[in-house]
Amino acid sequence: MVSKKRIEEALSKVALFMLLLIVTPSLLTGEERGTLSSKPPLFYNSQLLFYPQFRFINSRLDKMYLIQANLNPTLHLPLWRGGELTAQVIIPLYNEYAVEDSRVRPGFLTLSQRASLPASIEMLLTAGHFSMERGGVDLKLFKALNRKFGLYGQIGATFWLRPFFDRVYFNESIRVNWRIGANWLWESQNIVLNGNISQYLERDIALRGEVIRYFKNSAVGFYLQTLNYDGYSVNGGFFFAIDLPPRKRSKSNRFRVLPASDFNLEYIARPYPLRGKFYKTSPEESSSYNFFNNFLLKEEKNYYL
Repeated sequence: MVSKKRIEEALSKVALFMLLLIVTPSLLTGEERGTLSSKPPLFYNSQLLFYPQFRFINSRLDKMYLIQANLNPTLHLPLWRGGELTAQVIIPLYNEYAVEDSRVRPGFLTLSQRASLPASIEMLLTAGHFSMERGGVDLKLFKALNRKFGLYGQIGATFWLRPFFDRVYFNESIRVNWRIGANWLWESQNIVLNGNISQYLERDIALRGEVIRYFKNSAVGFYLQTLNYDGYSVNGGFFFAIDLPPRKRSKSNRFRVLPASDFNLEYIARPYPLRGKFYKTSPEESSSYNFFNNFLLKEEKNYYL
């Protein structure tokens, strides 16, 4: 059994490791294109991005919506080819949710590895603390059948985890979640059609279909999802993403401090705590831009590609 003390020690070691990487770059050396470089490879393409987060929920009769707004600075630190460390801090700006959500606390804390496998299969393996208060391991696979059509799969084993800087709450019960799907790009209209079957966090299995229209600086999508709960057979909603400035971002190898690439939001007609919901393994991930859709879009702004 993993004790709370051991988890706190592990988080402390990760934080110390990050601090050493930040304050001692002059001690690191690297090689780029066959010549010795004064910049450490660990800091090539490193970014500190500030993610705006806005949430709302209709859960009380005396008030239409409860609102929460956060600003989440996040360090994306490449470690080696295809490997990246992501560390986020959630800074509450306005909170009507639970009292604990008013505390500054860790957000995403992950180590990920991307690789190209045989048969032209792309892989993303991620371990750490995800969204939806889940911690564990997640594997994503994508296979492009041609430039417009792809198949994908995802599976993860996670447990409930809520870290704070002074203590960590967790439950050792493991849940396995998965999804299998396909997406197709209607290239002339910049539309992606996406469909999948998934086992979500409440162990419910549901079908989901999406239609996403991509514009120059934004994306808008609609979805339907099977529900079979509380007398309802279908759930649905919409989502969007809006690019944040600067729209043209330098590809310099220097350390960069910028806003997130976009602001995204999703509206669910009938929201439930876990039913019909899947965790995210990165703050860059959304229904509009994710590991699966970005291969069809050839999307370069997202760090996945």
